Amino acid sequence: MIYKDTIFKLTNKQREIFHCNERFISVVAGRRGGKTANIKFKSIKQLQKPNADVIVIEPSFKQAKDLIFRPLLNYVKLFDPKVKVNLTDWFFVLSNGSRFSIGSGEAGSSLRGYDYTDCHFDEAAFIQSYIFYDVVYPIIARNEGTCHFWGTPNGKNNWFYDISYEQYVKRFHYTSLEGGLFPAHEIEKAKARLDEKTFRAEFEASFENNSSTAYYSFSDANIVKLKLNPDLPIVFAWDFNAGEMPMACLIIQYDAHRDYVVKEFIHQYSNTEGTALAVAEWLREQGVNERWQPHYTGDHFGKRRSSNASETDYDIIKDIIHKPIFGTKDFDLRTTPTPPHGIKDRVAHLNSRFKSYDGTINQLIDENCKYTVNDCRRVEFLPNGTKLDGSNKWHTHPTDADCYFAINFREKYKLNVRSY
Repeated sequence: MIYKDTIFKLTNKQREIFHCNERFISVVAGRRGGKTANIKFKSIKQLQKPNADVIVIEPSFKQAKDLIFRPLLNYVKLFDPKVKVNLTDWFFVLSNGSRFSIGSGEAGSSLRGYDYTDCHFDEAAFIQSYIFYDVVYPIIARNEGTCHFWGTPNGKNNWFYDISYEQYVKRFHYTSLEGGLFPAHEIEKAKARLDEKTFRAEFEASFENNSSTAYYSFSDANIVKLKLNPDLPIVFAWDFNAGEMPMACLIIQYDAHRDYVVKEFIHQYSNTEGTALAVAEWLREQGVNERWQPHYTGDHFGKRRSSNASETDYDIIKDIIHKPIFGTKDFDLRTTPTPPHGIKDRVAHLNSRFKSYDGTINQLIDENCKYTVNDCRRVEFLPNGTKLDGSNKWHTHPTDADCYFAINFREKYKLNVRSY
């Protein structure tokens, strides 16, 4: 297989990294900085050596297959028609004897026993450290091979930060704008879409101090006294639970720029029917009728409840709230499956509503929504930094409902944040 540097459309930053021959390299870059493309370029370069053994490790095996293996194999086939492919164990061998494979942080121990000469960790902050220190490094050290660490920062409390500042590691750092692939006007839009901390990490490639508090943008500035406004749409945001785990329904209104959480219903040992009846009674007390514009959001298609096994949660809500109060108006239901909006993504959306990068307060919560306010102040991430701590049965439910609103009713603010 023969390649020429000129066939790769490299940016200035990519070219600098591509031609670096240091054994250990860390690439700390903003989003859309061309990291994954450069991993493939470097891998192709390394595969020119006879009998090389190159591996790329991603946080998940699906990412490894879709982002690395398939595109790289398509390229290799153009120049080496004799390449031998194994789609059971996901590796291929070139005619010069070099081998390329993929691995994932989901099954680190399965990477033992091979003879890697070159290794790449993509989004290293989301891969467990033992895979490098206990599995890969002993092999690389024995072979005097290379290891490159690529990624966007995820705080300082992980090994990607530590390895990037080791003396033996050559570190490259650049922002999304410096990467040359992200338009400047999109960077400015991102400042309005994301909270300050997330923007600095995602687009400026800054190692921010980690805090276990999930909704760090929330403050007393978000707490005011509110009342229903008949001139604004009304959104019913649900987090469905049963038994000890409280059911949550938030009443949210919004205008062109700001959200208003005006009422909460948090019911333990309830079900969808019971909470919906309470919501309907309150709406009647407030004089809400068919002249109002209702919308609904929550878990992606409500799970079936033991209270009425023949109906979904949203069917129950339609029968108890929508039809009796809003009559023949369309039942506007907006839900989003967990992917692509993973937990970190949802939290980032809500943080940007509490306070965006430019300091704008985009959401206000009524002072009487005690559970929601407490949730915003108390919910924390687990030590792995990717999942919320749900050990307290009262936590996460109101903010989950609020997150569903943020990702389904603020489309212009949607911007996915990595979540593994």
